[in-house]
Amino acid sequence: MKKEKLAEYVAQHTTMLETHLQFAITSLQNLSQEQLNKQSKDGGWSAVECIEHLNTYAQFYHPQLFASQLSAAKAGELYKEGWLATFLINSIDPNRPTKKMKAMKLHEPKKNQDPAKVIALFIEHLESLLIWLNKNRNNNLNKGKIKTSLSSFITQTPAAIVRFLILHNERHLRQAKRALQQTD
Repeated sequence: MKKEKLAEYVAQHTTMLETHLQFAITSLQNLSQEQLNKQSKDGGWSAVECIEHLNTYAQFYHPQLFASQLSAAKAGELYKEGWLATFLINSIDPNRPTKKMKAMKLHEPKKNQDPAKVIALFIEHLESLLIWLNKNRNNNLNKGKIKTSLSSFITQTPAAIVRFLILHNERHLRQAKRALQQTD
């Protein structure tokens, strides 16, 4: 992993969040219930199921992130990532070839969800994470412990969790786009 300053990390992840938010508002929010619920031809999730899956992650991690007490970062502080965070992030990075994974039971999308509510909640999650990231742009995101959904004994830094969430969003937004294209 290349070394990057926390300020660069925050800028990069803010841009990605803004892109995801823009897509949700301008594209997903304007699709019909039928389009969002249509199952992918390859047997994968529908677009709304992809978004519901992402909502489960936000509902798990956001309360912990938002409650974390962060202190000011030193000038030039670098983003740090442990081996487990690197492994987990690489496993969901949409820019790396990975095999299909089965969602943990906790994160399986619920069936028959109201697409408008699912998309509205997703937009709310993106906005709240963006606000939190901007509020903490000068804080040390390498400090603090966030429990993972894998096990309460496994913790990661707020920085690693944010990276995981944003790359995971990217992965499943791409999946949602593919599902929508297959249904045309």
